[in-house]
Amino acid sequence: MNYTVEEIPASRFAYDRHIGEYGSLQQVELMESFKVWVEKMNLRTAVYGIPQDNPSSTAKEKCRYDVGIMISGQEQIIKSAQLGIFNGGRFAVFLIEHTEEPLKQFWNRLPEIAQSGQFTLRTAPIVERYKWEYVERHVCELLLPIE
Repeated sequence: MNYTVEEIPASRFAYDRHIGEYGSLQQVELMESFKVWVEKMNLRTAVYGIPQDNPSSTAKEKCRYDVGIMISGQEQIIKSAQLGIFNGGRFAVFLIEHTEEPLKQFWNRLPEIAQSGQFTLRTAPIVERYKWEYVERHVCELLLPIE
């Protein structure tokens, strides 16, 4: 699979959190409502989805998923978003069609990708990024944290 490497600086992060099973209807609705809010606020910025827990070691009803945007401090956060820090770092960035089958294939191939020797994974969440120009094309980026 093709990828690029990107260094993302640490940044303030405005987000909403879903607690429950990854991929649930409530999580999808949170992502969609956040995208609508970003468009309404005319921010036209990338929206990030960050799973905070490993579902193989965390009960599915306790898995945390954050949906948010990087903020520089000038944006008015009208929505009742929480504020936090995105730690940033180096990422291997994979452009993926945001439909069930390509995503499933990516996740199934992840162990193979991780063991390919092309990069070393670091301990941090895998991040979903929805750049504004990709949203209508149903494409997303998966960012694997690397050394």
